[in-house]
Amino acid sequence: MSATSSNSICTANDEGEELLGASQILEGKVLYTDFIHSLKVPVYLLAAVFKIFGARLIVARVAAAAVCALLVLAAYRLVARRTGRLGGLATALCVIPWTFPRWNIIGWDWEAVLLALVAGTSFARHLETGRASWAGA
Repeated sequence: MSATSSNSICTANDEGEELLGASQILEGKVLYTDFIHSLKVPVYLLAAVFKIFGARLIVARVAAAAVCALLVLAAYRLVARRTGRLGGLATALCVIPWTFPRWNIIGWDWEAVLLALVAGTSFARHLETGRASWAGA
């Protein structure tokens, strides 16, 4: 079955699957009706980025690098809230080598870790202040 047919099935969990899924959404195809993809949210996020900046590999890679940068910032904020700036900086320096060698790999795991860190920061803020906080601000 061709990857460009209307009923294409993508089962490889790699960068090409993410890019193809996002491109198919931009073409107006419907997830799980016109094509199958294992993950919904990252494909829709990447399709939104493609809609704004154009469907090019460099756009996807810059988006992945931005997610990695936000991940480092979220880790810093979560730890710095309890241990101070030095602890946050030490954590960020430990997270950077884990994220940036793979910045050019588009995948759902970065978004998942970023959302978990934002949720953790928000929860820590809630425990400290007793009020709800959307992003730990």
